Amino acid sequence: SSSLYGAMSAVSGGGDNTATITIYLKPDADMDKEAEALSIACEGLAAPLGNIVVSTSEHSSQSGMSFSDLEISVQGENQQAIAPVTLQLYEELGELEGISNLESELTMVVPKLNIEIDMAKVSALGLTPEQLKQLQQEFYLLMQGSTLPGKTANINGESYGVFVKGVASGLSGVEQAKELRIGYPQSLALADIANVELLQRQTHISRTDLNLAATIRGAITASDVGSVNMEVRKKIDAMQLPPGVEVKISGVAEMMGETFSRMGLAIIAAIIISLLILVVTMRSILNPLIILVSLPLATIGAMLGLLIGGHTMGVSAMMGMLMLVGIVLTNAIVLIALVEQLRKSGMSARDALIEGGNTRLRPILMTALTTIFAMVPLAVGWGEGTLLAAELAVVVIGGLFSSTLLTLLVIPVIYSLVDGFRHRKAKNA
Repeated sequence: SSSLYGAMSAVSGGGDNTATITIYLKPDADMDKEAEALSIACEGLAAPLGNIVVSTSEHSSQSGMSFSDLEISVQGENQQAIAPVTLQLYEELGELEGISNLESELTMVVPKLNIEIDMAKVSALGLTPEQLKQLQQEFYLLMQGSTLPGKTANINGESYGVFVKGVASGLSGVEQAKELRIGYPQSLALADIANVELLQRQTHISRTDLNLAATIRGAITASDVGSVNMEVRKKIDAMQLPPGVEVKISGVAEMMGETFSRMGLAIIAAIIISLLILVVTMRSILNPLIILVSLPLATIGAMLGLLIGGHTMGVSAMMGMLMLVGIVLTNAIVLIALVEQLRKSGMSARDALIEGGNTRLRPILMTALTTIFAMVPLAVGWGEGTLLAAELAVVVIGGLFSSTLLTLLVIPVIYSLVDGFRHRKAKNA
């Protein structure tokens, strides 16, 4: 009876089903070669009840996910552990403002006919082992369909196997399934050996890194995407997760985190490269460090610009900060370079700074003002597709404005203090 129960349970609830496994390859992998190797490895695995199809596609962040998508994956070892966590998080996220079209794989269900063998009913029939075996075969044919063992049909002198198609997938409802006759020579209704009911089944069962996973998706409608992601993170951190359950945020939050990290590294690399170039060309360490002081001065204006404009520190703003590294340093370079040239001609530090400021004031202002006015259309959002560019423009305008004014004041003061320190050190020596 136990073998009968296992065999019948394995094929109950028939229907046309598919399972999908998504594999992400490394950037340097040969997609066609890997797909061919995978197809060869999967040959015959699903026979004779189905087949495995391997397809390839280029993954692009623009194809399946918009910049304001929210995606959260709840992973665990079993469905009983991740289901309550997913439902709780789904309800709490629904209370947050700025999130719409929220959906969860656990809440996406469809009615499906479920047929489970009742061992008490089967035992009460008093069937012999031979009858149990025959009943097992007939139930398998009923649910899944298969070739009849030892049965052939002779057509035009050729012998063919007889295939019986399963009828479970075509059942229209519970009553029809209960009245279905099974068994030979003793005919029984399916309701006499099984429990037949209509259950709500999930439309998706996913796995991530071999763990069961349930995904919550939604769209972030608020303009401040970062603050919404922070609120989502707070909700997740406040939850008491069962052992073995993990919640991961992907979607735009993951993209923003990766982009911010890369942009941060790019800005640091740009500053280091600029410093090395200045050290080599000026044959000095102190003067390049004085010039780099203009970068924090630009940051002050950039942050004020974002605050006044009502923008957030997004990817476009980070790109604007990267642009400021080159633009802002130019003003300080032309000033310090002229001061050094005048000092070599015999001027004192004070006179050289005054003369250099008078000489370089006009070109510095012209450079800054032309860039600022060129960015105004983007900053105010004239034209289509300028929403993301507005952050970049505001950062550049604010950074140039503050750095231009403060560079003409702060850089000469710092240069004078450093020069006085060098003279005092040389005098003491």
